[in-house]
Formats: sequence, structure tokens, C-alpha cells
Amino acid sequence: MKDKEFWTQANRDTVITRVVVEELPDGSLKRPPARFLECPSETMLRRAVTSGDPIWVLQVFYQTGLAQEARFRKFFISSEEAYAESENFPVGKKIQTILGVPDERQADETFNPNALSPETQLSVFGRGEPPYQLVFESLVGAGVFTASYDLTETVSSWLGTSGQSFLEKRFGENWKDVAVLEYCSKHFHPTSLASVAARVLVAESVARFKFDAGYASRELLELFDGAEKLALRSLNTKKKAGSSGGRASSARRLANLEILMQQIEQLSGAVGLISEERIVEQALEKSVAKQKGFPKSHKTHADYGTALRSEEPFKSRYEAVLKKNA
Repeated sequence: MKDKEFWTQANRDTVITRVVVEELPDGSLKRPPARFLECPSETMLRRAVTSGDPIWVLQVFYQTGLAQEARFRKFFISSEEAYAESENFPVGKKIQTILGVPDERQADETFNPNALSPETQLSVFGRGEPPYQLVFESLVGAGVFTASYDLTETVSSWLGTSGQSFLEKRFGENWKDVAVLEYCSKHFHPTSLASVAARVLVAESVARFKFDAGYASRELLELFDGAEKLALRSLNTKKKAGSSGGRASSARRLANLEILMQQIEQLSGAVGLISEERIVEQALEKSVAKQKGFPKSHKTHADYGTALRSEEPFKSRYEAVLKKNA
């Protein structure tokens, strides 16, 4: 029997990938229509849009698991405001997103009929044949449904009598499905098995469009089987291997340059008697003979010669030997 955390924990991280601030002059197709700016807090922005004044947009790009990069936008009347707001979205920060809007999820103590979560609203009005057994198993495991597939006392108490009446009036006989999704949306991460299972229920029983039932069902199965976790783990392993390989390659290069530089320093007595190029050639020959695994290709030798002349700490040592009579 899997414990409750298995069903309610987050299965994907959403990470900010990049942040862009851009000026939008009058005529830019990216400017929002004035009719969409109806909130009191947007009065000044609506006035700027209507007057044709420049505005600025903050675009925050993010990626959830292996999904494609998405974004949300915020508009401002000055670049100072846009850049100040961008400080709240550092690249690499993990966020939770609902309809593209980041939030710090905290479990509500009581049901609020005036603030249905965007996740619930999206599923009710917009979000195939679902894997019913897994749907109910997920919700029972999360402590949302009883074994007889009724609301648990925890969910019923959270709703309260007024919450239940509100949902019954608005959603009719399928109000329990919406109650389950609302509870999961307010208490668990949107990528948890319980939240995705609740999406399936609402998509099947309430939503005006049924397409999300198929998508959510597939997502539920993939998360339950752990396919994405395995893919992410494999991807992270490859990244670490690539990073380690790069560090190892850099360390080998520095070690080889040090060997070559020491050979040049040992040939300092020949400076003035033979050309600089010949001294470097002899140092390379000695390095190859002395050090097992020292590169032998002309391309690498040319790269090493360039590095000694341009990169510290070798540049100053190289010039001290070969440029002392200059």
C-alpha cells in the first residue's frame, strides 16, 4: 500500500529558463488591446495603450519537466517597473504555475467559493477514455475519496455546508468531482497523481470540451509508471557526465601545457642560437617522448603553441624565456 505522499507529491519541477524585458512602441503587435485592461490596477496601462505611449513587457519563460518551454507576460508603463519586477524571477528558480501564472502554493484552511482555483476553472470549462481504476486509486490514496468513492471527511469538512451548496447549485449532480479537483488544486501540486486524476474526473463529467480527459489520462499513466522520472534522471546523468568530461578534458589540457612549458624552460639556453619555432618544436618532441598520452596531432600542437603565447599563467613564463632578448 503506497502512502499518501506518493499520490500528492510533485512529479515535475517547473523552472524559469529565461527572462526578457522588451519595449513595445505604438503599433507593436505585442501590445495588449485596451479592452482587455479592465482591472482598476491597469488604469494607467490602459491609458498609455490608448494614447499610443510606449509600454514595456516582461516575458518570463519556463519549462515543466520535459514539456515545451512556455511563458507568461506582464505589461508595464515604464522600463524601471518591468526590470524591477524581473528581479522576482531569477533564471533557474523553481516555481509552480497555474495557467502560466506563478504562485507559491499554500493549502487554504477553508473552501472559498469566490476564489475557485484557475486549475479547477480550466478543467471545468476547457480541459478520451480515462484509466478509471487508476483515477480512483489515486484519489483514495491521497485521502480525497473513501474506498466507496465518496468524499472523505477531510474534504467535506474543508468544503463546509455553504461550499457544498454552492457547488451543487453551480455544477449539479457532478459537484463532487469539482469539489475533488478544487481540493487537490488547493492542497497538492498540479502534477501530483491526485491532481491529474481529479482533472480526468472533471474532464469526463463536467467540462464543456472533453479533450483534456485523454491528455490528463495519458499524463496520469505516464506519471504513475515513472516514465518521465526515468527520462529526467537519464537526462541529468548525461548532463553530469558531459560536465565531468569537460572538466577532465580541461584538466588534461592544463597538465599537458605545463609539461610543454617546462620543456621550453629547459631549452632557454638555446634562445638566440635557434629560432623560436624550432625551440617550441623540440619542446613538443620531448614532451611526446617523455609523457605517455601526450597529444601527437599537429592541430593540437598548434593549439598548445597558441595557448602558451596568449593564456596565463603560461604567457608570462613563455615570454620570460623566449622574449628575454627582445
